[in-house]
Order: sequence, then structure tokens, then C-alpha cells
Amino acid sequence: ALHHKAGGDRLVPGDRRKSGKEKDGSEHLAGGPQKAGKKSGKASATTQLNPQIASTQNLKEMMAICESNMQSFDPINITTALHRLAKMTGGVMTREERQEFQERVCKQLLQRANDSIRDFGPRTLSNLMWSLATLDIKPGLQLIQAVTMHTRSRFQIFTPLDFMNMVWAFAKLRITPTARFAKAILKQSLSLVVRFTCQDILTFVSSLSTLKLKPGNELILALSHQA
Repeated sequence: ALHHKAGGDRLVPGDRRKSGKEKDGSEHLAGGPQKAGKKSGKASATTQLNPQIASTQNLKEMMAICESNMQSFDPINITTALHRLAKMTGGVMTREERQEFQERVCKQLLQRANDSIRDFGPRTLSNLMWSLATLDIKPGLQLIQAVTMHTRSRFQIFTPLDFMNMVWAFAKLRITPTARFAKAILKQSLSLVVRFTCQDILTFVSSLSTLKLKPGNELILALSHQA
């Protein structure tokens, strides 16, 4: 389900995430179970980190794990850490906590994300942006460009949830999409609209308004019919 963000006036995607691997091939969710089978030592190590990250109870625990293992973090570890912090804090931190997190961990996490962006799939991309938006942390231009280009090339395999979280995150962070990305958002929404719920439509329309994107007549008709 979707819900209003506390203290805000915009509908935000709710936590409809499910564990396991999506049929479209996107990765496991942050902290979700991993597929059995042979893995390299590095893959096994990063997989074992996820339960530790997902079970942290406060910011200090989170930062300690991140600082100790940052160089071995993969996309799922990066996303798990940010997603856990977003869920744990609801995006609310004191100024001191936010500053400490930004300086000790966040910059490094985002650099790791930028360096490994090609290894991100639809679910980790959308979780990354959803978490940053919930934490009200705007990534730098380099990462925004990387996320935009990689997302655009994979939009056709995004689920409605992944798509909605990505569009909402851009709106929440007031990130103006490039003309090509804006076109891709509107085009992909036409493919997914038949799977939108009424709440999805409200969120999507609100996000389009924030991003100043104008849907064409075909999309308006499809949204009206689905509602």
C-alpha cells in the first residue's frame, strides 16, 4: 500500500517489497535470502555481510560495519545499508547524526555505488534511490548521471514497484531528469500502467507534476482508464 509521508503532502511508495528474486531477473532485496550455489570467496563474504547490516539497531552500529567492510561492499551491500538506515530512522536524524553519517560513511557508499553502477539491477537501483530520497540525501551529479543512464538502458525490465520508486525518488529529491530520461519515464509508464494500482496512479501523477513532466494524450487516457 501507499501512504502519506509524515509531515508531507505527497504520497510516497509504501514498503511493498518481497524477499526473493523477481521473475524479471532483478536482484534480491536488501537483506533478502540469497540463491544457493557456488560463489566466489568475495561473493560469499559480501553475502554474509547482509544479515549483519540488516540487523543493525542504530546509526553507530551501521557506520561501524560500513567502515570496516566498505572496500568489499557490492551493490546489494550498499543498498542494504542505505535501506536499513532509511527504515530505521524514517529519514529523521539530528543535524549532528546526519553530518557524522555524511562524513564517515555516506560519501564512501555513494562513491562505491558510482564505481559499481554497472552491477546494479532494477531492484538495487530503485532501492538505492528510494533510500536516498527517504533520507533526504541528494547524490552528486556524477552518480545522478550514472543512475539515469543505467536506469534508462534497463527500464524495460523494471517492475511497477521499481519504476514507481525510481520516479518518486527523483521527484522527492527534486532532481530534474534529462530530456532523454524524461522521455523514457513517460514511454515506460505506458507499458506498465495496466499494472498500476489507484494509489500508484496518484503517486505517479504527483511525481510527474513535481518533475514538471507533461503526459501525452495516450498516457492520460491510459491512466484515466486504469483509475
